[in-house]
Amino acid sequence: MKIMECKEKENGQTVITVFYDVDPSHVRYQSESFEEAFAKHESRYKDDVEMRQKVKGWRTVLIVVSNLKGYDIRDRIESECIRELVDDVSSKLCKTSSSYLHDIVGIYTHLEKVTSLLDMETNDVRIVGIWEWGESVKRL
Repeated sequence: MKIMECKEKENGQTVITVFYDVDPSHVRYQSESFEEAFAKHESRYKDDVEMRQKVKGWRTVLIVVSNLKGYDIRDRIESECIRELVDDVSSKLCKTSSSYLHDIVGIYTHLEKVTSLLDMETNDVRIVGIWEWGESVKRL
């Protein structure tokens, strides 16, 4: 739910769905294993109003998320799907102008480190988290 809050309210962030080993229609219509899981949650929390509302919220968010443009990588070669996803994310990131970076002392060392972390010539899995400093820090 927090991911969708960031997308819709807080920062207008981009969300890209990846359906790994799950049929997007099962998520959208909450059938199969999703139906079973929600039935268990609803049964478990039948006397807890607050938790019933949370479960209802989970259902709603899954419907919204399942309708977002994303990747269904069932029955496909994982490495090709990962390459497509990386290319998609890279193209979205590269649309941002980097002309403002020339005034930031030491930024190029950090950019080189991130670039090396994203080395696509290797055949292993990498996870890189990137976040932005808060507005109060930027103004210093």
